[in-house]
Amino acid sequence: MQVAPLVHGDSCPYVSIVAAATARLPGVLPLGPVWFYGLAFIFLLIAVAYDLGFRHRVHIAYILGGGMLVASVPLRLMFSGTGMWRAIAQFLVGRVS
Repeated sequence: MQVAPLVHGDSCPYVSIVAAATARLPGVLPLGPVWFYGLAFIFLLIAVAYDLGFRHRVHIAYILGGGMLVASVPLRLMFSGTGMWRAIAQFLVGRVS
């Protein structure tokens, strides 16, 4: 019987996308970014718990990738309120419309 290889790095990008989806759940957006990012990071914690339970150690992809995702949240929140970001967003939206 052949066992599929473990793919660790694949879950970190999904966690960053899930934050936008959790923010759109009813009642979550008014609670603020701590809640919707926190709900998204639950998936990362589940993956780390799975690794600890079955491999008895956390894979480096979760340590580095998850650490960068968590560290990027305050940076994204600070940058998203600047005039420079609004100008970039308006330019990009104008290119799509």
